[in-house]
Amino acid sequence: MRASLTAQNVLWLLTIWSFIYVYQIWAQTFHPSLVLSSRAMSSQTSSGSMFSRAQTLEVKEDQVMFHFYRNGRSRKDYRKPSTKFMVSLFNELQRVGNIRTRTSAANMTDVVRSFSGTSSQSKKTSRTITEFHIPYLPPHERLKMAEIRFLREPKAKPKLQQIKIRINIKKGSKALKKIVIRERPQTQKEHDVIDVTNFVSPWINSFHGNFSLAIRITGGQVSQTKNSWDNLAQSLIVLYLQDGEFLANMYSSFTDSADTARRLSRRKRSSSSILGGNLSSTIRNKRDRNLKKWNRAGKKVNCQLHNFEVDFNTIGWGQWIIHPKKYNAQFCFGVCPSPVDSKYKPTNHAMLQTLMRLKRPNVAPAPCCVPTRLNPLSMMYYEFNELVVRHHEDMIATECGCR
Repeated sequence: MRASLTAQNVLWLLTIWSFIYVYQIWAQTFHPSLVLSSRAMSSQTSSGSMFSRAQTLEVKEDQVMFHFYRNGRSRKDYRKPSTKFMVSLFNELQRVGNIRTRTSAANMTDVVRSFSGTSSQSKKTSRTITEFHIPYLPPHERLKMAEIRFLREPKAKPKLQQIKIRINIKKGSKALKKIVIRERPQTQKEHDVIDVTNFVSPWINSFHGNFSLAIRITGGQVSQTKNSWDNLAQSLIVLYLQDGEFLANMYSSFTDSADTARRLSRRKRSSSSILGGNLSSTIRNKRDRNLKKWNRAGKKVNCQLHNFEVDFNTIGWGQWIIHPKKYNAQFCFGVCPSPVDSKYKPTNHAMLQTLMRLKRPNVAPAPCCVPTRLNPLSMMYYEFNELVVRHHEDMIATECGCR
């Protein structure tokens, strides 16, 4: 009987250990782009919200097609190499959480753009020429890495031989520079990849795009039938850029336009009838009631995470944001107890502030409940008739503290 109980206890301990091990692995691989819908969350706890189930939010074809159709594009545009690559890249970001490339430069980027090539045949040499048009890019985007990707035939084996490529950089019909490079392609999934950062970077960082890149393979071959028309037509150029000010610029533009709209609205109300004034006071009273409601709630709970759904359609950004349309950003709210407990991870300043308040309550306000850890979020945009992937830092509050 004692041996049987011991075996049951061992089995029970093994079960608990397995659960803890699986949870630790999940926590390490958790990415902020997992299910963030408030419907997928259970009730709040003092340490924050708990997700009932983790699902990867991958972008779907119909989400992309909605933006294509609305902007006069077709399913043919969805099948472009650049579109297929960007959808695949975004979904990999959602699953893995970073961009896997053969250099560390891409890890410094937060914007990825790609453009499909158009192929034609030279009348003089009968060789295939593939041209990539890079449109004007925002001036605050800085190129970190550029690569040309050739689609391999499904059954083709990777070939590591060096190839010779002639690159012609043009602005309109004017030739700016001609370059000949010899590179050994790197294999990444279904692509042969050639790094062209050194040749493209000066033109993007100085002129911000608005030029064309014409390439012609004159020696060696990538992993496909030599100079295959179909496969070279499936090539694309990928730009890895850095732009940490994108959302800040968007916010400034939005708030400036909102201020203008508010000023116009005030003028209309001042010259409107008494009914307009009553409506304004009604809205103001409702807002004041909501603020009082939050103030009362804040006095009843200690500092913790709360659900907060950000809907991009509500703020007018849903026109160009493909995915996600909404997500749970969470926020920190509640009372910071005095003296503040170490579980709230107070700074030295916050601890001294609470100690002073114990002796002189009116000398300073209590420490504030603020996010002490924020997670990033990857998003897909529709810009200039192309898909763009942006990775934004500090988008989701995941831990609260008193500061």
